[in-house]
Amino acid sequence: LAEKVNDESLTDYYKKALNDSSYQVLASALEAITKQNPEAGIKLAAQYEKEENTTVIGALCSLYGAAGSDANYAYMRSASQKVGNYEMYYYLKSYGQFLTRCSDETVIKGLEQYDILLEKRKSDYFRSSVAASLETVRKHYETLGLEYQTRIADLKSTNANATGIQALEEKQKKASEMQALLAAKKAAVVKK
Repeated sequence: LAEKVNDESLTDYYKKALNDSSYQVLASALEAITKQNPEAGIKLAAQYEKEENTTVIGALCSLYGAAGSDANYAYMRSASQKVGNYEMYYYLKSYGQFLTRCSDETVIKGLEQYDILLEKRKSDYFRSSVAASLETVRKHYETLGLEYQTRIADLKSTNANATGIQALEEKQKKASEMQALLAAKKAAVVKK
């Protein structure tokens, strides 16, 4: 229903669905609420973090990947220990998306999670999934760097001494450093 109709009048319906005995219905309701109101959806999702069902875990990871923040890092890290091999591909996709929403400090800390996961799973397919997840984060920093570059050029074209240029240049440098770090991490994963 949420895919066809994005109507806030359905919010009460979705909230009632959170009490359904089906984990799939619960997951769908959380996704629908988050689609309508990301802040409210994330707040509701936190209530289900102790749930052990992989459908719910997958839904929370997907939600945090789309709308989460540093505050959800502990859950995203612990969720990797609760999903099976089949769900791991989806987890990695969500984890990469999640890291694009986090601070640089959390991203750096989050890179350790990839190492932990790679210690347990050695297949080439898994490595390629980790590499794809890392590439999502790397591309995020590439895009940020280009956005900063454009903003710097725009400011300089109107006033070479404009306020904020130095701060943007520092942000662009940091984005470039993060992009290089992620590219090196990805290369190391692919090379093994």
